[in-house]
Amino acid sequence: ELLSHFGAVPVRKYAPPEGAGRGEGGPKTTLGYSFDPNDVLKDVPVVALADGEVLHCEGAALQVLFTPGHANDHVSLLLEQERGLFTGDNVLGWGTGTFQDLQMYMRSLRKMRDVEPHLLYPAHGPVVEHGRAGPWMQMYISHREERIEQVTRALSTAPAGGLTLEGVARTVYGDQPRVLGNPVLFAGACNNSRLVLDYLGREGRCGQEESGRYFLRQSKL
Repeated sequence: ELLSHFGAVPVRKYAPPEGAGRGEGGPKTTLGYSFDPNDVLKDVPVVALADGEVLHCEGAALQVLFTPGHANDHVSLLLEQERGLFTGDNVLGWGTGTFQDLQMYMRSLRKMRDVEPHLLYPAHGPVVEHGRAGPWMQMYISHREERIEQVTRALSTAPAGGLTLEGVARTVYGDQPRVLGNPVLFAGACNNSRLVLDYLGREGRCGQEESGRYFLRQSKL
């Protein structure tokens, strides 16, 4: 039904240059080939969107929600007629998503939850149907809150001198031997832990020694 409102939409495809995947793409690379959105879109008119702006077309209205987190310029779109939320990469139809800034991501997740969508249309995974949208959004929030609590507990029980990033990750993911034993998965666990530590640092709840070790700051009563 939504497609009938917009009709045919031109699709632009980026073809990677010769040498893609072999590390020949130069300094700006994604999976081995050069990628700069400004180069790809240089001949395409770009119109900036504003938070809260409503885009109208025949029979439909989309409200723009500025929801940084997965990317610093991420937006979600609320289809007002059915309270359907296009969640982009912030919220997926399966598992959990990735993000660049946990502080912004948590604010955005709560903002997306608070518009009380009836349906979720993620960029990846199946549609989250009626009755499941609210609990699904809350699951995303609770999962990140749990990770924050786990990292906080790891720091609170750390030996004198604090923990390295790897030490934090090993403590938090200690019940997941598959993660600890796989270099790729463990690198991801370290990155997730680093993002939580950055969040706690901005909140004034943890600090970092010159040695690189992290410690929990004592709360002031």
